Amino acid sequence: MKVVCVYIYPQNGANGHFDRALKFLQTYANNPPGMAHETVIVSNEQPANEETQFLFGSMPGVQFLNHDGSGMDCGAYQLAARTIPCDMMVFFGGNTYFRRPHWLTQMMWAFQKFGDTLYGST
Repeated sequence: MKVVCVYIYPQNGANGHFDRALKFLQTYANNPPGMAHETVIVSNEQPANEETQFLFGSMPGVQFLNHDGSGMDCGAYQLAARTIPCDMMVFFGGNTYFRRPHWLTQMMWAFQKFGDTLYGST
């Protein structure tokens, strides 16, 4: 099963987005997902620059997708959903961080038990 985690990164880190991305990456490292996945970083409003590519370069199977900013985060999520083939896609916004390990394993359990739908988290 192909699982893709999508993180929206606006403006190459301007306006506080860099600090939020650091928290995302630090808590990801401290709380492993528990299963294999690919990662797509949607660079929203500006194409991913070298710093953005370096920042997220350690994520598994990382790819970068550029979005023009139309529709803000929702537009970026829609672009990812339209263009990335996979069995399960998980979206993360700028304020996302991880509180315990195996978070993706738990999401996969719910997906397999309850089916293809929209899930949320706190």
